[in-house]
Amino acid sequence: MRRVGHPLELRATNGAANIDVDHSDLNLGATKTMIVGSGAGAVANLGGNVNVDPLFVSSADRHLQPGSPTINAGRATVQQNESTTDRDGLPRLVGAASDMGAYEVQ
Repeated sequence: MRRVGHPLELRATNGAANIDVDHSDLNLGATKTMIVGSGAGAVANLGGNVNVDPLFVSSADRHLQPGSPTINAGRATVQQNESTTDRDGLPRLVGAASDMGAYEVQ
């Protein structure tokens, strides 16, 4: 969600587009909204969100550097339907809470 034109886009056309956001690193204040016709929608901030530089290793490597403010900033438990492993196939929950992003610092 980082370093894109708009961090979140809500688009609804003849239906509802409702998005619940929690424990994420994004700028909810810059949400782009497009509601067309009989569409409806809203973004709900459920808490635990931050808007910080996650300190990726590089633009091509989305692993977190030591000292990233997104380490242990996710939820304290693996959620229903959430994978128990990260993109590297390693445990998703290491420490007090999961890390924000696709890769868990091991």
